[in-house]
Amino acid sequence: RRIDQREPTETQRVATQDASHHRALPGHSLGGVSSVTRPAGLGEDEWKAIEDVASRLDRARAAADHALVIGCAKDLCESVARVVINERGEVAQGDDMVDLVNAAQKALETQPGEGVASDDETRKISRALKTIVLALVEIRNLHGTGHGRAAPTGLTPEHSDLAYSVALLGVGWALRRPEPSL
Repeated sequence: RRIDQREPTETQRVATQDASHHRALPGHSLGGVSSVTRPAGLGEDEWKAIEDVASRLDRARAAADHALVIGCAKDLCESVARVVINERGEVAQGDDMVDLVNAAQKALETQPGEGVASDDETRKISRALKTIVLALVEIRNLHGTGHGRAAPTGLTPEHSDLAYSVALLGVGWALRRPEPSL
């Protein structure tokens, strides 16, 4: 058999099955998580930018392209951080992922509003989430797309599953925060 006609591995079959039940509802949900919806007041262009990356992430997951899942997970978090910064009128110290996530986190963590937890324990969790989201940069540099490789990296499905979960958790938290008071 030619290499492109091989049967999928058990890991690829499971990843594809797992991803197939995580389909987005067009215009309403993000990526594969039906509980993450478009925030009220978020513009069409901003939501389209987020949806495009989320869709790419789901396609990569369905194809069991683990390196691309990691790259898209990082891209999704970066896209949401940029949208949060723009929507809230904030300015990041720089243009890299760390600067963007830090600026978005600062804007969201102190966001006032009804139903928004602002106690110390919740802030501890949101800061830990920021640390985990920023770890996507490191795992992407090691195993994700965007860098040419001279040798295999030891990438496993667990790497991409974890990156996918981290991205959806971080993005879900950010997009559930209410709009700023105008």
